[in-house]
Amino acid sequence: MSYFPKRYRAIILLFCSTSFLLPQAISSPIINEFVALNRSTLYDEDGQSSDWIEIYNPNSNTIDLEGHFLTNDSDNLKKWKFPKVSLVSGGYLIVFASDKDRDNGELHTNFKISKSGGYLGLVDPDGKTVVSEFSNFPVQYEDFSYGIKAKGTSFAATLVREGDACKLLVPTSNIGTSWQSLNYNDETWSDATTGIGYERSSGYENLIGAGGDIEEQTYDKNSTAYLRIPFSIARPLDGLSSLTFRMKYDDGFIAYINGKEIASGNKPSTPDWNSDASTDHPDSQATSFVDTDLSSQASDIVRTGNNVLAIHVMNGDTRSSDLLALPRLEAQFIIKPDEGDEPKPPELGYFQIPSPGKNNGTESGLPSGPVVISQPGRGFTGNLTLTLSTQSPQSQIRYTTNGSLPTENSTLYTGGIINIERSTLLRARTFEDGLTPGPVSEAGYIRLSTDAQNFSSDLPVIIMERFSNGGATAANGKTFTFFAFFEPDPQTGRTRLNKPYSLGTRGGWKVRGSSSSGFSKKAFSIEAWNELNRNKNISPLGFPEESDFILNARSVYDRSLMRNALIYELSNQVGRYAVRTKFVELFKDDNGGNLSYSNDYDGVYTFMEKVSRDKERVNVERLTDNVSEDPGITGGYILKVDRLDPGDSGLRAGGQTLGWVYPKEDDVSTDQSNWVRNYINDMSSALSTDKFEEYIDTLSWVDHHLLNILTLNADALRLSTFFHKKRNEKLEYGPIWDFDRSMESTDGRDNNPSTWSGGTSYFTFPWWGSLFDNENFWQVYIDRYFELREGAFATPNVHSIIDNMATELNEAQARNFRRWSDQPRFGSYQGEINHLKDWLGTRLDWMDRQFAPTPRTNTEAGNYPPGTKITLNANLAGNQNIYYTLDGSDPRPTAQSGPLNGTTIIDEDVNVRAFVPNSNISSSWYRDLNFNDGSWIQGTNGVGYERSNGYDPYINIDVDDEMSGRTSCYIRVKFNLTQADIEEWNYMILQMRYDDGFVAYLNGTRIASSQAPTNLNWNSSATQTHDDGSATLFQKFDASNYINQLRAGQNLLAIHALNESTSSSDFLNQVKLITGFDEDAGEGGTNGFKYTGPITLQKTARIFARVFDSDGGNSTSSGQTPVGTGWSAPLKVEYLINEDPASASNLTITEIMYDPYEFAGPESNNSDFEWIELQNTSANPISLTGVSFNKGIKFTFPGLTLEPQQSTVIVGNLEEFEKIYGTARDYPIAGEFSGALDNGGEELQLIASDGKIIQTISYPDNIAEEGHSLVREINEWRQSRTLLGSPGIKEPAKSEIPDIFINEILSNSVPPQMDTIELYNPNPFPVNISGWLLTDNLRDPLKFKIPDDAQLAEKSYLIFSENDFQNFALDSFGEEVYLIANNVNGQRIGYVDGFRFGDSASGFSIGRHVTSDGKTRYVPMSSQTFGSANSAPISGPLIITELMYHPDNNNKEYIEIKNIGSSPFNLQGTEISGIDFQFDDPDSNLLPEDILLIVKEDPATFRNNYNVPEKVSIFGPFVGSLDNGGERIRIKIPEKSIINGEPDLKVSIDIAEYSDQEPWPSSADGLGNSLHRTDPVRYAGDPSSWKAAAPSPGTTQNDRFDWRELFFTTEEITNPSLSGPLADADSDGVANILEYLLGSNPRKSESRIYEQFLKQERTNETGNFEFKIKRLKNIKGYKIIIESSTDLVNWITSEDQLTLKEQSENGDGTVTITYSTPNPLTSRRVYFRIKAVESP
Repeated sequence: MSYFPKRYRAIILLFCSTSFLLPQAISSPIINEFVALNRSTLYDEDGQSSDWIEIYNPNSNTIDLEGHFLTNDSDNLKKWKFPKVSLVSGGYLIVFASDKDRDNGELHTNFKISKSGGYLGLVDPDGKTVVSEFSNFPVQYEDFSYGIKAKGTSFAATLVREGDACKLLVPTSNIGTSWQSLNYNDETWSDATTGIGYERSSGYENLIGAGGDIEEQTYDKNSTAYLRIPFSIARPLDGLSSLTFRMKYDDGFIAYINGKEIASGNKPSTPDWNSDASTDHPDSQATSFVDTDLSSQASDIVRTGNNVLAIHVMNGDTRSSDLLALPRLEAQFIIKPDEGDEPKPPELGYFQIPSPGKNNGTESGLPSGPVVISQPGRGFTGNLTLTLSTQSPQSQIRYTTNGSLPTENSTLYTGGIINIERSTLLRARTFEDGLTPGPVSEAGYIRLSTDAQNFSSDLPVIIMERFSNGGATAANGKTFTFFAFFEPDPQTGRTRLNKPYSLGTRGGWKVRGSSSSGFSKKAFSIEAWNELNRNKNISPLGFPEESDFILNARSVYDRSLMRNALIYELSNQVGRYAVRTKFVELFKDDNGGNLSYSNDYDGVYTFMEKVSRDKERVNVERLTDNVSEDPGITGGYILKVDRLDPGDSGLRAGGQTLGWVYPKEDDVSTDQSNWVRNYINDMSSALSTDKFEEYIDTLSWVDHHLLNILTLNADALRLSTFFHKKRNEKLEYGPIWDFDRSMESTDGRDNNPSTWSGGTSYFTFPWWGSLFDNENFWQVYIDRYFELREGAFATPNVHSIIDNMATELNEAQARNFRRWSDQPRFGSYQGEINHLKDWLGTRLDWMDRQFAPTPRTNTEAGNYPPGTKITLNANLAGNQNIYYTLDGSDPRPTAQSGPLNGTTIIDEDVNVRAFVPNSNISSSWYRDLNFNDGSWIQGTNGVGYERSNGYDPYINIDVDDEMSGRTSCYIRVKFNLTQADIEEWNYMILQMRYDDGFVAYLNGTRIASSQAPTNLNWNSSATQTHDDGSATLFQKFDASNYINQLRAGQNLLAIHALNESTSSSDFLNQVKLITGFDEDAGEGGTNGFKYTGPITLQKTARIFARVFDSDGGNSTSSGQTPVGTGWSAPLKVEYLINEDPASASNLTITEIMYDPYEFAGPESNNSDFEWIELQNTSANPISLTGVSFNKGIKFTFPGLTLEPQQSTVIVGNLEEFEKIYGTARDYPIAGEFSGALDNGGEELQLIASDGKIIQTISYPDNIAEEGHSLVREINEWRQSRTLLGSPGIKEPAKSEIPDIFINEILSNSVPPQMDTIELYNPNPFPVNISGWLLTDNLRDPLKFKIPDDAQLAEKSYLIFSENDFQNFALDSFGEEVYLIANNVNGQRIGYVDGFRFGDSASGFSIGRHVTSDGKTRYVPMSSQTFGSANSAPISGPLIITELMYHPDNNNKEYIEIKNIGSSPFNLQGTEISGIDFQFDDPDSNLLPEDILLIVKEDPATFRNNYNVPEKVSIFGPFVGSLDNGGERIRIKIPEKSIINGEPDLKVSIDIAEYSDQEPWPSSADGLGNSLHRTDPVRYAGDPSSWKAAAPSPGTTQNDRFDWRELFFTTEEITNPSLSGPLADADSDGVANILEYLLGSNPRKSESRIYEQFLKQERTNETGNFEFKIKRLKNIKGYKIIIESSTDLVNWITSEDQLTLKEQSENGDGTVTITYSTPNPLTSRRVYFRIKAVESP
């Protein structure tokens, strides 16, 4: 059997024979190639491997793709539309099928391609004609493309591939250039396989071949290496059609074939034997091939027979952290078909090497089939036997048992049994002529010793097996191993090794950790490899797919074996991603032989994810180094505070050194590095202000800090700390990492559960000190802590996690501790667990007590009757009281954060004295102002030493020698004050730079300290280190309580500075003292009521209560216990009185603004102007508290009551919303939602507070035009009546707010005229428009308010000139003008009329014009008519007379233009919009009555095809394309601006706006006809100005309008029995001509004539009579006559019996006319008939 079922081949043949035109017939663009399972063939602008489609232009001319469609659904041909983009002849265009829907820049469809087979089509702009398709393509494969094969028979040959044998030399002197030639003797060079290089971190290790690691020879010695790779060519070169050299490199290279240079990268100007590359080649690019096409010179480079590829490899410098050279040389040979062979349809196939942007070639084919190994990989005893098989009988199976990659030369499997007698890695693949080698099948067989055979566990087991031969070895310690994952049997719950494993893979490992790398029990970083030793995604133990994982073994400090897993689980419960974990037991066999429990068992490990960029891990965007602008540059970063990776220098920003995690440092561009640095510097500055939330995701910072302070993590914040930033989002802390030194581990710094002090300055570390000086941040912190105490941090929950993990570990921990010497404390493993639980319980209880107690209530939330009493309580002490509000507002006033203006009385430049004591000199040095310090060192403020670098800018007195063997230093600072100064001050702040601790005394009184021991001595040390990053920042200590220690005259500030140890490499102390007056000091204050007793409820109450402690609120700068504010966490509870909770029965979404008017400016997005309106539809008030959107957008309603029938609105951006809709409103704004509404339509879901669904809606994308909202009617959506919608209010009907139109404007006035706006009232009654607004900018509507008492009479006009609307003038270059209806309170009432307009000709107005099909257009008018009905639109002197917008077959688009003026017209500068064509020749003129053509193809070809007369000028080809669905085409001519210095205007003189929809003639829509202008003067955007007829470019006729062309094809018009005036095409009993004249459709029987009869009866059964009919507004060629009769014999005309009462436009090109009888009827019966009479 073949590898693929035969039915696929049948489908392909059928498809080929029917779906493609022969090449000579192809005129449309085609889909040439696509990839539906892209992993690495091509990356998009986001750095993602999205699927892609290649479009090819086979024509000799450029093709405009605008309006074409791509689709993956044959039933939806208009799925994704091309924007304006052209494709040159023979050109290729890549469109990513990513579902990202982008049409600006890189193109992305709104769909993906099916991997399992399906449909892919390219559709003509008509939305109907498929021009290229894969109608039923077969299943697709990873990194294979599928497409059209080139002609001929071809085959590809890889002349040099990865892993080929080579000769290698790192030169130590100049050996000349002969090494580049074919015959050079390289016998003394080293043997290796490509690639060549080294990796000191991670990234290239899997690309380095055997013997190719040259770190030892090159690092810090020579940047250059030489390699020579021999290859041969067996075929003659005349069939060599292409030759491509491909290179992965870091950092530079020069390549030669047979001594001739063929390619280079980052080549130095004068290469030498020890040259560096000219610049770096980033790591992100180095692992992708850079191609050099050698096809044109192939015959001069290579030869039949032996050849050599020689490469000069260069690093950026000798100390670079990595080096790589990995070449590949590919050739294509084509045997062309014999001349005279019959043309064949294109043939389709798979391509192993996709070729985006290039010819596909002819070699196609899938890999040969997979090998089936009869025995799955497993642990075994004794011997195993197995067989190999494949489905293809033509395939050969080759295999290896030493772990190497099978090749054509490996052992041939000839059938029979393969015996496995020892631990073996079997690898096999198939080879078949015409197909690429099959995938590698592999299985690891691990022979077990008796003790391993008997091993059993309740945990998963991982075996790391290197087999007896050790396998391949990668660079930099990445050691080959085979990973076998064994999982517990689902029936027994036991894991045994004498069975098949659940997952096995080759891979690599290295020891991880810095300090922990020296531990006996190692931790490992592991990764899975594919057949080329590159990363392979796996999903072990149920983890999401990835290639990199960690086996963590932190049992030296963590004797519970669970500290990391515990805190990671807690973080995930909090809602912050932490790596997933699984407890496992590990066997690691490095020496071959049988796997043994006694020798190879390594104990309990935590198997877990690595912190990396991945949608299932840290989900930031992929970022490539070419991204340099917003929004791309704003996100896709992962940073760390930790030890830097080898070779990295880090990023200095915000006072800290940060390491790059993603992208790697070598991959980050300068622009990106600068952007991140600037962002973090700005953020760091903002942290000390209330603007901090503009930069940081506050809750992520709070959660991260709480998880670290809860556990007293000794390394917190200063090590193992990660940040990440998504695109256009704020900086997030996390994920958390490395908690083995926490919760009273064996570290020692984390022992005391009742302290804020641990291994880190948690509240003063850089950035955190600024945040914790902000009371608003502190309150968020306190509130979040107590919120978590009700959930994830609840003591029972924490204990439950520990108990569950202990149960899981209980059996395996005993084996682990037998294996390793580090043993559980506290008597046993259970003692260790109990102590961990006790420590955390004590810790949580202690943290609770550090803050004011949270109030409680005796009554739960719910519905209650009036008069219900509510009691609040709390465990109050001291000056604590409960404060509350009833409306849900916070009783705590928002603190105003920011620096106080004060007086610096001790600054950095004052003189100080310093002394390092060698014995106790008593306390007088800090108590006695007059102490004799004359022998002390004198100098400027700043005492310390620095043996490395960092503190030098702050040290003015160097005490390095004096501090030898010492850790204490005394400092004295004297300063003078006046009594007047002291009396004005009420606060005092001490600011300190210090490493590592200090005690400060003011005039002998201790006022502040940090990290000082309880019993301070002359030679004391700091209790812990103060990290260098924190030490250089001034930390504030509030000493206001000691301001009374200041005295008039001289004062003394004394500092006992402390170092952590005598071996410390640095020491620092620098002081500032600031005083001043704070107006708010000691004020306190609340926004609520003080609770004094039960609260009686008479209406709905939303209680928000806190406890306030007027004595509380120590900040981090106080030097005391940092509790931030005196306010507790909140109690929030809602009591409904005569009010219902929101539900599906009373709340509904009523209006959606999803595609707003284009308001966005440089600092806003258009989504800011989105909003959703909801309404209470019931007769009772409802509560929206807790109601939320969880699909489409994210929003949770705060406490809010909605009265009966009242509406509320949620908005994208409140500030921007109010700029447009104003602040005066009668409806509540509930808040701002996150996310954005999809302009293409999407699903929204509204959820009640109890979790039940209130409403799920899917709004459509094709109803509302831009700027209009969707309004909900009973069971459907409709477009809002006017622009901007009516948020919060009921959309007014015309009876409530009648239409008032901006009817005519003048924006380019000629003095003495001024800019003018005319309003028109079309109604038969006056309208008061007092207070309405006129503006030329909807973002600024208050530019002109129409005066009070402005009354617009019925059917009359009101004119305003520039003297009236003085705040703006209309721009002659085009802008917008709008009328906005307001009520007397200045509130918008839901009516907007106006328009945008373009350049205006001098003295010409722009007016409102309604076409015959009811469309309203705003166009240049032929004359000004202010105060009266508008004139006709301008038309000429140049007009469009014929349009071929949708040609059939091979015809081309064209536009015919005529000069209907009386003078020659110079065409220079004239533009034809829609096709982007401009006349540039200054000598081109069009004489009166002459015509010209603008064509899509070559003018000469067009003239021949249509026999266009020579006197008719033909221009082209134009690049644009006429939209088959319709568009606006304008003739625009240049006009000098009357404003000095301004460019020319481009004013429209003829506007044609055609469509492919009725009433435009359908026969011009791809059926062969073109549109012909029937009236040169009438507006060209009116369908009645055109007819469809046979193309006649270059000749004009005086064509009469034929109404039949609106409904019938040319062929049908020749059949009068169908289309004649008296025929009845739809058999409804009404003649065609009458249906047309009366506004009906003669082709549709359901299209009816409208008539209505109204009779007012009298007692004698006679009376007045009204008769209404609908007819066309503008009737040409016919006259309608109405006649009446009382006996059906004698008829009289309507003029004799009826009078016209009223005529109203219907907006669709028809009018409704009402006739009435002037006198009462004398007959009980009157008959009417309507006649159509042809006009002469």
